[in-house]
Amino acid sequence: MDFVKPETVRLDLNGSGSWIEVKKELTVAEEEWLLTAGYRRLGGELVVDWVMLKLAPVIAYVTDWSDKTPISEQAIRNLTKESFDELAAAVKAHVVATLEEKKARTTTAGTPARLVS
Repeated sequence: MDFVKPETVRLDLNGSGSWIEVKKELTVAEEEWLLTAGYRRLGGELVVDWVMLKLAPVIAYVTDWSDKTPISEQAIRNLTKESFDELAAAVKAHVVATLEEKKARTTTAGTPARLVS
């Protein structure tokens, strides 16, 4: 069995000296939370929380930042739109790069071995 190692990666934000630290990989519970964070049932209806849907990847991945304010969901909610968009773009780029890296490893590792007779 494989378990997620609690590793983080520091990402520089547009050369401004600001940075964020993000989880290298999410656990299965974190992934499931991320996939369902913006949805809930209200009566028999599925309701979309558009704000949480947008905030969820940043909340799930970001563990630290260069700002003096401690990181929390509320601190993320209090960011300016420009600052949030910068963080969200960095998280998205990290997720895409991680998926591509994982896909490359799987493709290489998944190459069938030849049978030797």
